[in-house]
Amino acid sequence: MNKEICIIIINYQTYLDTYETIMSLQNQSLKNFDILLIDNGSSDDSGIKLKNDLNNLCEVMLLEKNVGFSAANNIGIEYAKANNYKYIMFLNSDVIADEFLVEELFNNCVDSTLVVPKCYFYYNKEYIWDFGAEYTCFGSIYNYGYGKKDSEKYSKKEKRSLATGCCIMTKINTFNKIGCWDEDYFMYREDTDLSLRCKKNNVYIYAIPNAKLWHKIGGSSGGELSQSTVYYMIRNTLIMNKKIRYLLYGN
Repeated sequence: MNKEICIIIINYQTYLDTYETIMSLQNQSLKNFDILLIDNGSSDDSGIKLKNDLNNLCEVMLLEKNVGFSAANNIGIEYAKANNYKYIMFLNSDVIADEFLVEELFNNCVDSTLVVPKCYFYYNKEYIWDFGAEYTCFGSIYNYGYGKKDSEKYSKKEKRSLATGCCIMTKINTFNKIGCWDEDYFMYREDTDLSLRCKKNNVYIYAIPNAKLWHKIGGSSGGELSQSTVYYMIRNTLIMNKKIRYLLYGN
């Protein structure tokens, strides 16, 4: 049987994290996927090293320059379409996947949906980093469960307004409805933009409790408080706020 799912992973100068992410996918209960690793113009040769070390586990694409997270994901979408995959999954390069991650997302991924997992802190493994999110009236993002110890409260499938770009699965034809990742953002807030376009086009987002991963957070950008992270968070929040009326209401 041909594989139905294409998993897109973007590497940018994080050899060890990316290697560990891909290795964590080797024990998945569902094997119905291929991996496309896109190196986003790394200058430290990590893309070449990953190609040499993982070439038997995934397809590796080496870009000449860093085109940004959104543009790299869009290259992944075109690859998945060209190779007739039915589903696409975007996965950060700094996570460790639970063995049932792909299966749980796949089993809940139907037409006109995006599904996301329960994401825990890598270094505080029982505490939640994200279980779906909401966009607040102040332009900030509220992540459900953030900093909370996992409990019965977060044990049910929940409808959400926003999908965090750390891990998203959807059917490939969803992008015919909502369009691809907006490349104006380069990195950060592009997932919010994508989610708001889902709402506008009647595509629904669900957080799946038994799909789990552990996130190191900010691996390719230096961490949550690095200079580049803070810059793009502020810059892209301003871009998003300018677009918010159109994203929500179409005018």
